[in-house]
Amino acid sequence: MSIKRPLFVCLGLLFLAASVQAGQITFTFDFTRLRSGSFSLNWSSAGPLVESVSAGKGTATVISDSGLLPDLHTGQIFDTYCVDLLHNIGGGESPQVGLGSMQNWNQPNPGPSVTNPGSYPWPTNLHAGSAAAYLYNNYRNDGLGLYDKADREAGLQLAIWEVLYEGETLTSGIPSYDIAGGKISFTRFSSQVTGYADTYLKGLSADWNNAVNANALWLQTSNGSEGLNTHTQDFIATNTVPEPAAIILVGTGVALLAGIQFRKKRGKQVHSRDITGD
Repeated sequence: MSIKRPLFVCLGLLFLAASVQAGQITFTFDFTRLRSGSFSLNWSSAGPLVESVSAGKGTATVISDSGLLPDLHTGQIFDTYCVDLLHNIGGGESPQVGLGSMQNWNQPNPGPSVTNPGSYPWPTNLHAGSAAAYLYNNYRNDGLGLYDKADREAGLQLAIWEVLYEGETLTSGIPSYDIAGGKISFTRFSSQVTGYADTYLKGLSADWNNAVNANALWLQTSNGSEGLNTHTQDFIATNTVPEPAAIILVGTGVALLAGIQFRKKRGKQVHSRDITGD
């Protein structure tokens, strides 16, 4: 029996930290250029849990921080992807977030708001969190500026969900991934989106020895103070967008260097004329 539930807006966020520190930071999440489809989570003998879902990239803006990370400042923006299929968050919402490491990722408890899709927690590959971090770190900038960037972003999101929720518990060897089958499968996405997801998963498998050591920051909202029945969701992200002040400083530095070079060049020209004039 399939269970239909409301649309999930599931995109993500996260940045890479050298160490994990306890505490809460507030972010505001936004999502654009999403692609829609469905996923089926097949862990219950009663039938799969079927959900409508939107996939793609999101952004998270730091609203307030408590000095947990020296490089984290109010106004910073992070590219984000979802690592938590069973909760949802909407654009413009601002939950508090706990910081963790993707190498320690585990499935957030679905809580009473989700119809039981089987015994929780479901089996997870030992390196699932690292595999998701590898995908994010290596493919988040794929196709920058291209017309099909949104399809690539949605494909990356499907690939991240696949490695996190497929559930192969191998302690050695390379897991097998299949977007269209297994414990989690995806339907109603375009062939372009699923094609990119397959491409990224093949790249992961080909470089598995490096993938198992990858890491990124795990932003825990559904595991934090917000509770299971509110709009909360966990995310991954690593790359920061420079703050306006930093951009101004860089621009000022470039302008200063350009001025110095101009003065040097001008000085040489004047000196040459002086010599010629004599």
